[in-house]
Amino acid sequence: MTEAPQVAAFGQAVHRLSRRLRKRADLPLTASQTSALTTVERHGELRLGDLARLEQVSKSTMTRAVSKLEAVGYLRRSVDPNDGRVFLVRLTDHGFDALRDARSRQHAYLVRQFEALDAADQKALLASVTALEHLLAVKA
Repeated sequence: MTEAPQVAAFGQAVHRLSRRLRKRADLPLTASQTSALTTVERHGELRLGDLARLEQVSKSTMTRAVSKLEAVGYLRRSVDPNDGRVFLVRLTDHGFDALRDARSRQHAYLVRQFEALDAADQKALLASVTALEHLLAVKA
């Protein structure tokens, strides 16, 4: 049986770690903008509507986010050659470099934090990776 207080504590710990990693990324973006940028990186060139669907936001919300990402040079928007009513978005070299550098800073932070733990805690965290991946895959 699942213990609600333990599940709540787990959720809070994951949230705090996520916030610390976002801070260490040192990108001039909101969490939503960063998420959209990494989704484009992961999927490649996307229709604006598909990006909105993947990010689970409205098209108008995604249009605003893409406009900001385009303004800072992280994304490029173009007209879909197959349908002139539709925009495609893709990562720019600048956006790719920004994400790479952000991940490098995040990784360095995690390594420092991880190395400060004792061997038992390190082992427990590494053993939890598969379970965390399974948790992320659940469609509940």
